[in-house]
Amino acid sequence: MNFSRAFLALGAVLAALAGVLCLFPGAASRLGLDFWDVPELGLETQRAEAYGTELDRDAEEVLGRVAAKAETARGVMEGRLTLGHAAARFRALDAGAPPRTRQVLAEHFPGVPEDERCCREVIAWVVQMEQRQPGGGTDCSRRLTAELEDALRHGPLSLPDPGPAGYPDQEGTPP
Repeated sequence: MNFSRAFLALGAVLAALAGVLCLFPGAASRLGLDFWDVPELGLETQRAEAYGTELDRDAEEVLGRVAAKAETARGVMEGRLTLGHAAARFRALDAGAPPRTRQVLAEHFPGVPEDERCCREVIAWVVQMEQRQPGGGTDCSRRLTAELEDALRHGPLSLPDPGPAGYPDQEGTPP
């Protein structure tokens, strides 16, 4: 008998709470207890799905730029690309990045003109790739740094057209 009374009392309390929440829908909404607002829940679910799709698309774009930069840096290390052509490719890739990404890149090399920043970014990628190679890799980054410094001594940089896939000629083959 005690169980029946406790069950009835709990039911009465829950019914009273549901009644109060119906009388004060704003309070129910703030508490997250407005389960009866199914259409709004459906709209919220659609917005969340659209946002998730947008995030997936952004992630694919970022991964595509990262893969293209890695391939470009490999091209420099293997002698298929010059520093200038690789930097031009990086500049083209960065142009398609969101404004916040471009701002972060600029903050890595404050006060540096864009063409020089792109060259320094290529060198930074090469340094990272060399560090992952057994035995420390090649001296490519040192050679590129010397090449950049020499070019800067002769005046401001002017990067070439990156060409398709970052290669300087029109067929997409290495120089």
